[in-house]
Amino acid sequence: MSITTIVLFFLYTWGLGVLATFFCKQPEHGFERNVARIGIGLGFFSISIILLNLFHIPLDWKVFALLGTAGIIMYCWNFLRSWKKPELILSKNNIYAVIVFGLFLATLFMHLKGALSYPYLEDTDPWEHALGTKYVAEEKTATPPEYVKKGYFAYLAPYPPAYDALLGILHQTSPSLSWTIKFFNALLVSLAIPFFYLFARKCINHADKALFATVVFSLIPSF
Repeated sequence: MSITTIVLFFLYTWGLGVLATFFCKQPEHGFERNVARIGIGLGFFSISIILLNLFHIPLDWKVFALLGTAGIIMYCWNFLRSWKKPELILSKNNIYAVIVFGLFLATLFMHLKGALSYPYLEDTDPWEHALGTKYVAEEKTATPPEYVKKGYFAYLAPYPPAYDALLGILHQTSPSLSWTIKFFNALLVSLAIPFFYLFARKCINHADKALFATVVFSLIPSF
């Protein structure tokens, strides 16, 4: 396990989320505000990968760490400028946030328990993604060389967008390719639960129904 890479993942996503939403209206509740930053930052991370690769800028983890750090500095500057003493209140929103976070942790544990129970990748797709991930980690580009035969690096660019490149950047600070793919795939899947809760809150505009929808979403066999 690479604790450094886990910390860097949240530095990338949360910091980029702050940059992307700095001038936007923020959710009032702290849990929703920070989950939104991670979700939007994750999307911004993927878009940044595509843009940097388009302009032949190396996909180096230090570039994204710099961008994430810039977001954190902007947040700290804004926080210190308008700091108010926080009030700890046992409200419905806080209770629901704890429940959603518990569902996220339970789902993450379930996926990791299965994925890390043996060291191997399985079937064809994981090996294809491993090839793309290793290529990005070593070459720092998501553009396959022209001499590569058709069929190799099939998932590098289009399926899903920037997925292999994202894992490749994370693999640059994590020594184990297998662990990087398994852990962060499980993390990305599990993050769908708090992301879905925010989506349901916005769509339904009712906290109780949004929580119920999130519980159902986390328990359905297809998920």
